Amino acid sequence: MILVFKKKPVVIIIDEITDNYSKSIINTLFSYKDNTKLVSVNFLLQVNNATISQNCINIIISFQIPLPFPQIFVIDSATYMKSVLEKF
Repeated sequence: MILVFKKKPVVIIIDEITDNYSKSIINTLFSYKDNTKLVSVNFLLQVNNATISQNCINIIISFQIPLPFPQIFVIDSATYMKSVLEKF
């Protein structure tokens, strides 16, 4: 599976959900052409702009996607990313 997305211009989809115990789960999906796959499931104790951003960077690094390659990030809460961008 990793070869499908490695060094490709992927769409990265981040979705935050909560489990039955109100713990946050971050699902990351990649989409390239007609291929969309769940690539990561992370359980976070705290969810904020810093932890979501760190999760995104870790995913990009672990899948060896060059930083100019992600075509679009889709995140279910724009508040996280707005907070990150305001700090720069």
